[in-house]
Amino acid sequence: MGDETSLASQIREELVRELELEEEDAELLRDAANCEFPNLATDALFTLMVRDMCLKMSENSDLLLEQLEDSIPVMMIVGIPLVALFMQLIYAFSSRYYVEHVIFLFHVHAFYFLISILMAFSELLGYYYVWLFNSMEWFRIVAGLYIPLYIFLAMLKVYGDSKRKTFFKAFIMMIGYGTSIGMVMLFGLMFAALSL
Repeated sequence: MGDETSLASQIREELVRELELEEEDAELLRDAANCEFPNLATDALFTLMVRDMCLKMSENSDLLLEQLEDSIPVMMIVGIPLVALFMQLIYAFSSRYYVEHVIFLFHVHAFYFLISILMAFSELLGYYYVWLFNSMEWFRIVAGLYIPLYIFLAMLKVYGDSKRKTFFKAFIMMIGYGTSIGMVMLFGLMFAALSL
């Protein structure tokens, strides 16, 4: 009997703790939606800048998203040197120069943009010619899956490592790429918010 009551009290305490955490999360979201940041120092310059950006973003959210969408290709190109630096670390023991990684990444981006154009064109074809809709859907799925395969094959060909090493390095490169592009997009978002 004592074990059952202690188990019940442990479950009750855990449920209360989870509810408190959920309430704290909801309060943080409400504060962020109102551009209030109680955990930051109220008189700090950083807090004032963050609050100003938050207010501008909430007032002009449509314009901000439009500016951000328009600047994505530029941000991808600006992010290439960061990703090349990351690749220089991955291939630290090879005889490759930094510029070679930059050229490789421009090649990969050119391929990505080409596939993106073809996918957008196929979407238009699918909408204007209903009898092509299903085949265009399949084309976009296959083309989307071919992009990471192409990157893997390109790395295999250019860098000449084994398939296992190339797969591992491609996986690490994709993580670095996502991180670098995320950082560039964050700075782009901040710049767009400041320029509103």
